[in-house]
Formats: sequence, C-alpha cells, structure tokens
Amino acid sequence: MSGSIAMISRVGGSARASAAATRACGAVVGSSSSSSFSCAISAPRASLSYSAFATTNDNSLPAKRQGEGDVERKAGAASKVGVLRIQESSIDIAPVGALTSKPYAFQARPWELRHAESIDVSDGVGSNIRVDYKETEVMRVLPRENEEINSEWIHDKARFSYDGLKRQRLDRPYATLMGDDGSASLAPVTWKQGLEAVAGLVNRPTAFVVGRGVDLETAVAVKDLALRMGNAAVYKEGGIEAEDYPNHLKLADVDDADLILHVGLNARLEATMLNVRIRQRWLRGGLTVGTIGAPVRLTYDAENLGLTPASLVELAEGKHPFCKALAAAEKPLILYGSAVLERDDSASIIKLLKSVNAQTKAGESQDCVHLVSSHANDVGLTALHLDPLPRGPARADVAETFYLVDLADSALAAELKQAGKAVVYQGTHGDENLVEVDALLPGATFVEKEGIYVNTEGRPQRSAFVFPPPGIARQDWKIVRALGEFVGVTLPYSDDEEMEERVQTLVPLTLNMDELSHSQVGPIPGPPKGEIRVHQTTLGPLVHDFYRTDAVSRASVTMAKTSALHRETASTWEF
Repeated sequence: MSGSIAMISRVGGSARASAAATRACGAVVGSSSSSSFSCAISAPRASLSYSAFATTNDNSLPAKRQGEGDVERKAGAASKVGVLRIQESSIDIAPVGALTSKPYAFQARPWELRHAESIDVSDGVGSNIRVDYKETEVMRVLPRENEEINSEWIHDKARFSYDGLKRQRLDRPYATLMGDDGSASLAPVTWKQGLEAVAGLVNRPTAFVVGRGVDLETAVAVKDLALRMGNAAVYKEGGIEAEDYPNHLKLADVDDADLILHVGLNARLEATMLNVRIRQRWLRGGLTVGTIGAPVRLTYDAENLGLTPASLVELAEGKHPFCKALAAAEKPLILYGSAVLERDDSASIIKLLKSVNAQTKAGESQDCVHLVSSHANDVGLTALHLDPLPRGPARADVAETFYLVDLADSALAAELKQAGKAVVYQGTHGDENLVEVDALLPGATFVEKEGIYVNTEGRPQRSAFVFPPPGIARQDWKIVRALGEFVGVTLPYSDDEEMEERVQTLVPLTLNMDELSHSQVGPIPGPPKGEIRVHQTTLGPLVHDFYRTDAVSRASVTMAKTSALHRETASTWEF
C-alpha cells in the first residue's frame, strides 16, 4: 500500500491548495472535521454586451461600432462568432496583427511562452493543436497543421475554452465526514483518507462508469480494477454497443463524396471540422446533401427528408424520392450522430441505415454508414469493449455504488444520489451536480497528463503533458491503481511504459499511433433480417449548445459569455 500512496505523493497538501479547492468548488472549508462543503456552482454569469474574441487594432471605427449594448451590434457579433464556428481563425491569417486574440492580448510576450504539441479533446474529431503556456497556465491555443484531420484550422471552442482549465477545479480529495453537530458533509481529506473512504463504498456491488472523453489509460485501469474486484461491472457513459463497433469515417473521404446523408446529426455543432470539409466539398459543386431529423442550420444547401425515422423506413424500402439520388451516387456517405445512440430504437435505426447502404452502388463493395462521434474517446472506449450504461431510471438498479469517472454530463451523479445510491466522482471540475456525492477524487485534464484518445476516424492520438495538475490532484489511471491497493487488488503496471503496453494489448489499434485503423472486416453487411421497430419521434441532434459540452468548456467564462450572446441573438433553437 505504501508504494501506491507514493504514486500519489504530497498527501497532506498545503493551505494554498486547500484554498484553491475551496474557490474551485464554492466550498466553505474550515480546519476541523465539521467543515462544510458546497459544490453548488452556477455557470459563470455572462454580460450580454458585445465581447467578441478577435479585436481590431483600428481605432477609426464609428462611435456606434465602438459602443456596447444595442441589439444591432449584438446581432453582428453573433454573426461574427457564429455560423461556421471557426470564425476566429481570422486571427491566424490576419496580416501583421490586424486582428489579434482578445483573451491573449497583453497577457504575455511570445518569447516568454513555451509550446507543446497536443490534440483537442472537446469533440470527436481530435484536431491537432499547439498549446502555448507560461509556467502553469495556458496562454493561448493555436492550430497545428494536419491535412488528414483539421488541415490548418481549429474551431472556436478549441481555441478559446482554455480558461476553463483553471476555474472550478478540484485540487484535493473530499469525503463525507460527520460534523460536531451530527450532520454529514463533504470535507477536504488526505489521499489516504479519501481512498480509504472510497474503498469502503466500493466493497458493495459497484458500477464503474467511464466518461466519453476519458483517456484510454484511465479506462483500461478502471476496467482492470472492476474485473479483478469480482463485485463490480464497468460501463461507458453512453454511445454504441461494443458488439456494434462502427465502421470508421475517414475525414478525407468527404473530399471525394458526391452524396452525404445526415441522420440525427448536426455536423456544424457536433463535428465542426468535419462540417468545414463538407462545406469545402459543396463549394466545388456536384455534392448532394440530405438530412433526416430536426431542422438544423448548416453552412451548405441540404434537403430535409423528414423529421422522424419514418423517412428512413421509406428510404430503406425504396419509396422516398431521395432514393434516386442515392442510387445514382458513386461515392455516398451515410453519417449518423451520437444522438441516435441515445434512443431506445437505436439498433433498429442502424439496421435501417445498413439497408439504405445496400441500395447504393458503393454498397456492394463497401460500408458507407459511419458514426460521427461527438466526444473525444467514444471510439476508443468501444474498442475497449465497454458497453454503455443502460438508459432510463432502471440504470440506478444495476449497482449499490456508482464510481463515475470524468463524465461529459455530471447530472448523472445527482440523479443517482436522488435514487439513494452511493456515488464516488473522480474528475477535474466541481459543479452543482456534485454537491451531495459521497467522495470526490481530483484528476488531471488533457494538458496535465499524456493520454491516448481515438477520434471518430479510429485514429489513435496522444495528448501532451504540459504542466502538472493543481494542488494534489493526480493522473487518473494512477488514482485507480492506488484505489486497487486499498481494496486488495494489484494492477499489473506501475509506470507509464507498462501502462502503454497494457493499452496496446487490450486495444491493438493503438500500436500504430496517428494512423488510421480499418475496423471493417469480412463481407459487407446486406439488408438486415428480422423485425424492425422505430419510434416516430424527431431525430434531434445531441449537441444544442456548441460552446458548453464538457467540464472544461462549461467552466470557461469566455464560452459562457459567447453562449449567452448566442442565446439572446439566435433565431432558432440551436446555436
């Protein structure tokens, strides 16, 4: 056990670290065991006056353009930061600093910065980025050229959400302690105390739930621990069933496509850089785009074929007018979004998509149906053979204790507590959903550890270690390994090299980093047999607020301001 504790050193922490945890989670922390803890953090309050990302050096604008607050100006701002979601790439191409980054302006001199090459984990595309930092603070994020993924661009969330890396952070463990007045509340504890408390909770039937943006190293450690404990099961937060491992979309295939069908997908918000490729292809001409699902605002002409799976049934049966375009297409792509996987009829919808594929010319030789993942490691967790947590209220019945690891949506923690379950949360940020959990273990963000993520193409990539996590927070897989020591389980790795070997054993596609994996084997699936039942409800997209999709972006003041601006000026329900 001592070796395990050594991996999470500086157990005691410091007063400064404790104060940081207090600020991060809205805690009111004293020095005694009766300290109270409140993690009820509301979203950063946003001023609705115009605050665009890019600022001009031209001071000759008319007075009205320099003012704040009028609706006309706000509408212009929404348009500026709006439709493509890569508008602020103008900062990179503006000559001699005519446009500069407002959050970065006057914060540091270029020669004071250090650089790290990493990847964006705010969606499933995995855009390549360069992180510029000073000491232990990210100062700016810039695109890193990769023609196969993001070319030379990144979207605005990847560029500007970095201030969320330092806000609302968990920087030390918390556990529920009894106060002098007999009431129980979360209070800061040492690592030993925290892990002992968690070990007592997971001795009962336990479900480990891995967030959809968690790195593979952590997911492997969680799976290994759960299997060795004997009383635990392991799930991922959501997504596709492991047995339905998806055929990967090669982003570059968009460049040659002549027909693209979107099903339950808003590519502009869920996979922005994919959407940019589609627009570039559309501008060249000769591309037909159809959508099935709720109307969404795209950046190219698209025909809406219907709102519900009924339109998909008509396509599969050859009765829809769009079938002519499908039959004539030489290089079609059929793309479905993560929202499809959240439906009870997802299996039937995927079967229908396979039937539509069989009607195309290309369907005889290749599978043109592709999942467009909206989270950083959906595909990697599926390759690890993790099934999603069951949907609906019944999921609370799968275990007595739930160990949640860095969820994309922490609302599950509050839901499980309301159902009377014990909840442990391991993650990076505190929010209002974590007020009543039984224990909190502080992990590391993607800039505070090396981690492997598999993007929507099936391409494994590695994030770079930039600087250590705050306080006494630690690398996530090492926290899981340390917990194993407290429950009598020794995991077969103790350093990064051994962990990498274990990941490669369980997920072989990681043997070839930065290269595409071809998951499609065997014959091309034909029209499925058996009964297909679908619900006649609208196929809505998974992402409605582009700017706030994970813990980092939700903690970002810049993203909160931008989201609020779009809420006020948006003409449709999605922005």
